[in-house]
Amino acid sequence: MSITLQFIGALLGLGLPWLLGVLLIVRLIPEPVDGRNTLLLGYGYFIGLLVITLGMRALEVLELGLMPLNLWLLALLPTAVLMLWAKRTGQFNAWRLKPPRLTLETLIIAGLLAFLGWRGLGLTLEIIERPLFPWDATMHWATKARVWSEWQQLLPFVSAEHWLSAQDPWLFTDHHPHYPRTIPLLQTWMNAMLGGGWHDRLMNLPWAGAYIALGLALFGQLRLAGINAVVAMLGVYLLLSLPLLNTHIALAGYADVFLGAFYLLAIMAFYQWARCRTLDQAVLALITGIACLMIKNEGLMWLLTLLIGLMALYLRPHRLVLVLAIGLIAGLSALWLLPADWVIAGHQLGALGLGFYPAAILPLLSSLFALGSWHLLYWLVVLAVSATLVQCLWSNKHCPERPLQAVGLALGVAYGLLLLLFTTTRYADSLPGLTSVSRITLHLAPATVFVLMLLYHHLVRISTPAASLDSTP
Repeated sequence: MSITLQFIGALLGLGLPWLLGVLLIVRLIPEPVDGRNTLLLGYGYFIGLLVITLGMRALEVLELGLMPLNLWLLALLPTAVLMLWAKRTGQFNAWRLKPPRLTLETLIIAGLLAFLGWRGLGLTLEIIERPLFPWDATMHWATKARVWSEWQQLLPFVSAEHWLSAQDPWLFTDHHPHYPRTIPLLQTWMNAMLGGGWHDRLMNLPWAGAYIALGLALFGQLRLAGINAVVAMLGVYLLLSLPLLNTHIALAGYADVFLGAFYLLAIMAFYQWARCRTLDQAVLALITGIACLMIKNEGLMWLLTLLIGLMALYLRPHRLVLVLAIGLIAGLSALWLLPADWVIAGHQLGALGLGFYPAAILPLLSSLFALGSWHLLYWLVVLAVSATLVQCLWSNKHCPERPLQAVGLALGVAYGLLLLLFTTTRYADSLPGLTSVSRITLHLAPATVFVLMLLYHHLVRISTPAASLDSTP
């Protein structure tokens, strides 16, 4: 296949799901609110890719296979129908762009965009030029993509023991045969759009698209939250300049970027729904929250944190503390009392090596505060949370509103689960290498940036006399 055709196939492989996703959710946000266009583009990318993978599963259930023609029709037919419907109903009328005025704010935003654009180009070139990177990318995900791309059907993956005993040429195995299939399906989709076969570099271009879509979604939700464009752009720059995020984009093939992205999308939509009670954000939160389950097994834990955030909206503090305490005791008791062969979030209880590993605490803190993986993100979080607590203790009128408390609690519980994972299970043994903890932290870091920007916005508002008079506990 010529380079030109591969280039066209790569653009369509990214562009068709993106357009499909935008068309699917454009009716959810019909009003021209601040950040609407970028919000639709950001969420549309991830939802479009998710819908494509669900369609690929449907093709397999219908025994139609994953031939390129079938996949082209899978994307083109619903996109064409939705385009005609959107045109007839005028859904894109609000997309008319006004030329920006030349102001200091515009120049700052343009400068930040230029930096991020240059960085994004470099990361994309890394993906295009670098062969598939080893370890998890090749042990968990690309194995399935290779088989499904070559055979153009979703052939089953089973445990090594089953594979050895079955002696079936249509069974395959890898390091984690029962992991969710969304990531290898994305790679299979791209291989089909590139003409079929195996393209171990270009099939990872969805990671480059994720870099762009993450920034768009974050900017749109920050603007919708009432944050001005410059501050929102600074939040985007903070997120997209995180060193470990950049590393996972360049070494594309790991699932952690996409799990972090969907958790961020869910947290942001949940906050907007809690604040305004609008159906559009409720639907987005539900879709992206459930999608966490379809990326990695750990997505179950992050989805549960959203349920805790939901409880925080309706329960009084003392009742919420009681519920969390009971839940923690019940959860830990279940881990000790349930049969060893039970599997929770993809992990067999007997293999977890339950205990207490206090030596893991210092390396865990070091990974957040001492290493260069996150720049100064967690130092800024400590500063913002401390300032917020001081203001709240000084005056109840300066406490964050209930929606911000809810997402803050959800994220705090997520970090509590991270701490429990590495201090009470055998995963403490992986901390000296700091790879596992960094990858799991990547699931939470994008949402941390969002909550950090909300805390900053809250502190700025209460520091303004006029705003402090109107603030609510």
